[in-house]
Amino acid sequence: MEKVIAVKPYEALASIYDQVMIHVNYKYWAQYIQALLEKYA
Repeated sequence: MEKVIAVKPYEALASIYDQVMIHVNYKYWAQYIQALLEKYA
C-alpha cells in the first residue's frame, strides 16, 4: 500500500512554485483564469 502524507494543498507546492511558474506570462495567466471564472463560476 502506498503511504500518503497529509499536507495542506499549497504547502506541497510552495517550495518549488517559482520554478514551476517561471515560464508563465502572468498577464496571460490572469486572463486565462478570468475566462475560466466567467465560463464556470
